[in-house]
Amino acid sequence: MTTKSNANKNWPSTILHIDSDAFFASCEKVVSPYLKNRPVVTGAERGIATSVCYIAKKLGIKRGMLIKDIKKQFPQVVIRNSQYKLYTLISNKMTKILARFCDKIENYSIDESFLDLTELGSFYNHSYTKLGATIKNTIKKELDITVSIGISLTKTLAKLASKHRKPDGLTVVAKDQIKNFLSQIAIQDVWGIGNKTANKMIKLGIKTALDFTNQNINFIKTYFYKPQIETYFELKGIKIYDIILKKEKPKSITRSQTFYPPTKNIKIIKSHLSANIDSAFRQLRKLNLLTNKIIIFIKTQQFIYLKSEINLPCYTAYPLLIYKRIDRELIKIYQPNLEYRATGVVLLNLKSADLRQLQIFADPDKEAKLQSLYEKIDLINQKYPNCLTTGLQTYTKPHKQKKGLFLLNIKV
Repeated sequence: MTTKSNANKNWPSTILHIDSDAFFASCEKVVSPYLKNRPVVTGAERGIATSVCYIAKKLGIKRGMLIKDIKKQFPQVVIRNSQYKLYTLISNKMTKILARFCDKIENYSIDESFLDLTELGSFYNHSYTKLGATIKNTIKKELDITVSIGISLTKTLAKLASKHRKPDGLTVVAKDQIKNFLSQIAIQDVWGIGNKTANKMIKLGIKTALDFTNQNINFIKTYFYKPQIETYFELKGIKIYDIILKKEKPKSITRSQTFYPPTKNIKIIKSHLSANIDSAFRQLRKLNLLTNKIIIFIKTQQFIYLKSEINLPCYTAYPLLIYKRIDRELIKIYQPNLEYRATGVVLLNLKSADLRQLQIFADPDKEAKLQSLYEKIDLINQKYPNCLTTGLQTYTKPHKQKKGLFLLNIKV
């Protein structure tokens, strides 16, 4: 029986990594329960498989396969367009569940997170297997998706552990178990080691992660660079990478989404662009930032980008002020003989809204009214996602107005 003292020696630090199983495909099954036992693939709008459920993987389908090949070889597979708003919504719900167990969370990607449990060891009595199982069961019960969890001393070890038993896996690697665990990991499967570096290592006789950590540090410094040296220590259980709790405010904000089917209809294109603009500015306000430089772009079916740069006379966080300008710029880059598959927007020259200075766009009263308006819109959309949208997005909404959806037509 492991004593508390021994448990502490085995856990000088504790990192949990959670990785959702075939996340996009799993989300599709959440909203369409009849797909639960069917093979599902997402990515129809891109022409390649972006997510493959495990039933489909057993058929031999892999991420990156061409959709046309999947349709031909596996007619029984259900192929869906990606629904990124849905995936983000479920991802946010998962983060809220994780926050019940730990307040030190790094959202590494839409379907992956790291948790720092180091200071919670005594609280959980170092029963990390039980904790991992509890988190997994809670997510499965509340969100109806499965996740795989890895728990170890460093981010690198935890990430390797989460992939060790997929799907719906749980792997806990304590300090005294590291060498045995690393002996099972091929060097090319180590997080942070690319194909080129892996090939170099194999030529040097390093075939497993254990082979790598068995090398003398002078050998490592002779043949490798800083990223590999840091990975070397992380694999040995020495924490180099901390949990990133709060990301720095971004230098730019980008929103882009592919739609299906491709179209020449400028009204539909404008509608999709409007949705991306609203999303980007919503994030801008959430971060308490302003912008005075915008790039809009449309992407053709041949993957050609047509773009326009818009320099604003003052900083703003309110898209209603600039839609007329955006319409003019869209008409300039739109070519009616081409089909389009995506739109996007990039917000640049970001600065804190605390530094706002009213300039020449409108009078202070209009600025105050817009601020009040958007505060209410953001509050409602936070509680009921996408409940309020502009009338410009009518052409991307089924039946133009769904029950519970309000379209805003506001003149400024």
